[in-house]
Amino acid sequence: MPEQTLPTTPGARIALLIKRSNVAEGELSDIVDLPDGVTVVDVLEDRYALSPTDLVVVADLLNVPATTLTGQMPIDRHLGVSLRIGSAEISDVPVEALEYADILLQHQAVLDSWLGEISNLLHEVPMSTDRYFVQAGRRSAERVRDALSLDYAPIPDLLGLVESLGFPIVFRQLPQHIHGLNIRDEREGRPSRIIVVSTRGPWTMQRYTIAHELCHALYDDKDQVIVDRVDLPDVLPELRAERFARHLLLPADGLRQDVKALRGAGTDWALVTARLMLRWGVSRKTLLRALVDDGLATQADLQGAKDIQLSELMQSAGIRDQWNDLLEGQCDESGSSLLMHRALEAFSRGWISVRVVAEILGQTQAETELELTAQGWL
Repeated sequence: MPEQTLPTTPGARIALLIKRSNVAEGELSDIVDLPDGVTVVDVLEDRYALSPTDLVVVADLLNVPATTLTGQMPIDRHLGVSLRIGSAEISDVPVEALEYADILLQHQAVLDSWLGEISNLLHEVPMSTDRYFVQAGRRSAERVRDALSLDYAPIPDLLGLVESLGFPIVFRQLPQHIHGLNIRDEREGRPSRIIVVSTRGPWTMQRYTIAHELCHALYDDKDQVIVDRVDLPDVLPELRAERFARHLLLPADGLRQDVKALRGAGTDWALVTARLMLRWGVSRKTLLRALVDDGLATQADLQGAKDIQLSELMQSAGIRDQWNDLLEGQCDESGSSLLMHRALEAFSRGWISVRVVAEILGQTQAETELELTAQGWL
């Protein structure tokens, strides 16, 4: 993020927000009844303190929460405000993705106020604080699986699971070197998040990204915008999230049991690889690395599974059609199913307009009206 000193007083905050908006200083004097001899410049330079009532009026003019002017909420905890002042901008992250996330956070706050907040079933599960972050990631993943009574079973609907915890997930085309974004916001005085997953990667990579971002959410990692990059992570929270994702999706004991059963039946390593990729919903790279890391196979054992084309690997295992079915739609952009269902519930009660539903879906209003009509909502 750009280095800048954020203002710490109401006047300085107002001055910065005026500078970064279409609001003129004269509009401030029109809505605030200043005493004789007091000017707008006095307000902006903190020589005159506005009353709480005046701050609420000014916040409405600037389209920001009043708490960002009073200092009750740091000015960079609200994504929309951060985008306006430039503190959330990251050079290689498309601003359009952040602006869309800001719209979703805004609508999520309204939907939560009407329909109630989503209860995070894992909020009481203690995340490991082991100083060895790689170990912490594994332990936390094991605790999450225990809390969800997953035993050693795969997680077929990872998207649904994460959204059921109150973390909306959207799919957008991001730059080639970015797998996903995790956006944290405190506009309502509590942390809320939007997860953005890239549609450029295969469905297995998307699942891994979702698991990775879940770790950031459960640990409540504080950066406002966390970027999950293609390069191997060298930052400790990223290493922890990587290990968490691996053991959430592919628990060591479950993998060991499967390998023992398949190898005991005489299955060669190439077919073991194909069947376990499908069963656990992970990439070949993730699976082969796990087999070596867990001491279940050597690099030499797995050479044949590495060298063969993926389509041929699946064909040889007799599961090519099943694999191809899972490839369908992996490049499609989509909004959050969680927010969509909550928006439709609010829409059916007459609480929100088609425009809001369209913004949540990331579509035009015309496209949304056609969909709602086809589904009997209009």
